Amino acid sequence: MKKVLQNINRPHWSGLAERASKIENGYLSLDRNENLDEIYRSKIVEILKHKIDLSRFYQYADYYKYYNQMSDFLSISTDNMLITGGCDEAIRLAFEAILHKNNYLRINPTYRGADCNAADLEVTHYVVDEDEDNIITAIKRYKPALFYICSPNNPTGKVYSKFFIETLCKTFPDTYIFIDNTYTDYTDICYHKILTYKNCLIAKSFSKIWGLAGMRMGLLLGHQETINNITKIRPIMSVSAITLELVYYLINNYSIVENTIIRNKDGINFIYKYFSKCNIYSEPYINHIIFDPPDSLVNKLNSQKILYPTMKDFSDKAIKLTTMPTDQCLNIFK
Repeated sequence: MKKVLQNINRPHWSGLAERASKIENGYLSLDRNENLDEIYRSKIVEILKHKIDLSRFYQYADYYKYYNQMSDFLSISTDNMLITGGCDEAIRLAFEAILHKNNYLRINPTYRGADCNAADLEVTHYVVDEDEDNIITAIKRYKPALFYICSPNNPTGKVYSKFFIETLCKTFPDTYIFIDNTYTDYTDICYHKILTYKNCLIAKSFSKIWGLAGMRMGLLLGHQETINNITKIRPIMSVSAITLELVYYLINNYSIVENTIIRNKDGINFIYKYFSKCNIYSEPYINHIIFDPPDSLVNKLNSQKILYPTMKDFSDKAIKLTTMPTDQCLNIFK
């Protein structure tokens, strides 16, 4: 067993037994940034029951029509995309293709799954804070083969401008700029035009905003030459036929997704105003809030059987709460 793997702080699923037991006993999960919109959830269940041909489960999916639809939806050539089993697989494939006994740089704090995917690739690992000038200085200094930047960043919500990301791609052609764009639908910023740079990679997820965390669907976008090379090591078929059909239906009926985005953004704005007198450490471009709660709220959350993580990197008191549409927030925080 590689020594480096023993140092990764990521438990086997059995290590999550206590959490799983709480969920089974009725705890509400506000710790995983899932789309908790009850209206949308009911709609997805209805679609699966009545709109999707569930008999497709016994067939290997032919991805051709899904690539064509995604191409039309995003206005990106099919040659520039790879369908993946969630954003995590997009990260893993890109990292495996690029990182090997070279330098890896990421912003800090950020999504910890990125580190787990880089840990066993024999890289020299560097970190830099979210400041743009510091990022440029770090890339110049460490000359990483790949720089991981999450925008909007999980957990802080920081969003980087298209100009800044393009500047990185243009200035550092020998460094792959990997943009984790999971929460893109909570902003108006789009990085797709930067895909003309061979060193630009963009990962997208259908787990959060699209509310399909359990369906495992993601996308990796990049220059045709880059995607062609990464495709060589992709799993044969990592996304189920049912998942692909569900996403296909939602794209054809995109107003369903648009409406949940509107409801969730309203909820994000509400919760930031509701806790505006607290110390808040995140920005409202991601569906959670990190803040110092009053003791009375902590007691209330515990009494109502609500799961939330503590965020010691921000303060001794800080917690993270997943947001939800305003009416659902009011049911908890009234």
